[in-house]
Amino acid sequence: MLAWAHHKFLWVHPFKDYNGRIGRLLNNVILLNLDFPPIELKVETKLRRKNYVKALQKADNYNYKDLKKIIKDAIYEAVGRIERIKK
Repeated sequence: MLAWAHHKFLWVHPFKDYNGRIGRLLNNVILLNLDFPPIELKVETKLRRKNYVKALQKADNYNYKDLKKIIKDAIYEAVGRIERIKK
């Protein structure tokens, strides 16, 4: 569901600029409402951004596998951070 919502928001492209940032913020609003920790979709390097954009392009054809993996990995990382803090 999160990958679908993220993709659809970006697909609609409601703003002239900052759609990606707002889309990633929207992910965190959804996650926080579900009692999950906020995540960071790491797209700062050329390779990560390329993979992220490719995943979004695949989602244009209803293939959410790669986008789900990117989001799932970010969720696991966020949960791992919390677990390390609790120790």
